[in-house]
Amino acid sequence: METIQEEILVSLQMVRGLLSGAFREGVDVRSMLGSFGIPPSVLDQPTAKISADKVSALLFALSRHLDDEMIGLAFNKIPHGSCHMMCHAILPCRTLGQAMDRSVKFYALVEKPLSVNVYRDGGDFVMKIIDDDYREPKQIASEMILAIVYQQSNWLAGRTIPLTEVSFKYPMQMTNFDYLNIFNGAPLVVG
Repeated sequence: METIQEEILVSLQMVRGLLSGAFREGVDVRSMLGSFGIPPSVLDQPTAKISADKVSALLFALSRHLDDEMIGLAFNKIPHGSCHMMCHAILPCRTLGQAMDRSVKFYALVEKPLSVNVYRDGGDFVMKIIDDDYREPKQIASEMILAIVYQQSNWLAGRTIPLTEVSFKYPMQMTNFDYLNIFNGAPLVVG
């Protein structure tokens, strides 16, 4: 029997947030969109949704173009290839906790103003990104780091790790639709 996989979509609101650093860096993003099968006019359609595969390919190209794996969103540039090397650093870890500790140390080295804290709270594993500056683009960078570490954890564990909640101290910039996709339907708490 053939399995039909549903296409994952990303809201335009999230795409604009992810592209905001490239726009600030002066990249002509509109001219790049067509190369990835995304019509530039989509940026003018507030309710548009774009294929996650196309967005991912665009973001990868932008990271290479900018030589910045955080695509202009973080305080510091993270040179292309840094995350690849971090993956090599966490592969030998015997436990997911050890891998998370190494990931946190990596982000402390490359994104200094951001503080990432990982700890156990009873039976729960908690990861906090501590930053009182909730303005864009830092907010989006914080959310990207949280999503990257979560997806890396799933990859290392070889399964989707269920989350009990994902909480933000600030109003979410992106749509609930996007957060549910990124964090596999975990309940979202704001405030």
